[in-house]
Amino acid sequence: MSIHKTTILVAEDDPISRKLITKCLTMMEYNVIQSPDGRQAIDLFVDHHPDLVILDVMMPVMDGFATCAALRDVSTVPIIFLTALNQDAEKVHGLDLGADDYLTKPFTMSELQARVRAALRRALMVKPETATTVGDFTIDRAAHAIALRGQPLRLTPIEFRLLECLIAQRDHVLTHEHLLAHVCGEAYGQDIHLLHVAINRLRRKLADGSQSAYIQTMSGIGYIFRSHPN
Repeated sequence: MSIHKTTILVAEDDPISRKLITKCLTMMEYNVIQSPDGRQAIDLFVDHHPDLVILDVMMPVMDGFATCAALRDVSTVPIIFLTALNQDAEKVHGLDLGADDYLTKPFTMSELQARVRAALRRALMVKPETATTVGDFTIDRAAHAIALRGQPLRLTPIEFRLLECLIAQRDHVLTHEHLLAHVCGEAYGQDIHLLHVAINRLRRKLADGSQSAYIQTMSGIGYIFRSHPN
């Protein structure tokens, strides 16, 4: 019986960076496949079905954002962005497209390894169980899907984890730090702006614009999910 070896797809146009990342991941005993652009990355994804994808944002032929959007149409595979664009707007755009994490260049190999381990660990936490219903919401963890009053919600992976966390700990105040650690990882404990953006997008998808609805703001602390909003 063959043992499954975790496969990671690395799409990075700079050959030196691609070689260093590949060496780093190979040392962790992952199987690594490489691509210099987004178009080839999609072809390799279809052929190899990797367990995780690492995308550079600035690539020729098809950039990382377009590649991420294309992958999200067909898969919930964990995606980590590599970007030299240290701007909140760019990071939020990537996360909104469905990326699970991002690393701003330059970064250390140990940081990359930690982010890879965390993304793979979160993916394994999705349990193959039947759908559960909580109030107006039905959560299907195996399908990575949530429905509101029977209507499927179109959620990015981060939005799914955020809403799942809020529902699971409904009627309890959750701090910004707790939500960020659960949804994005410990490294994001102070990146509250990204959490605010994700909450606002989630509220719009829930048609949840008032303080009396599902997600309520606890000023200066965090958020609370009301299972029975007023």
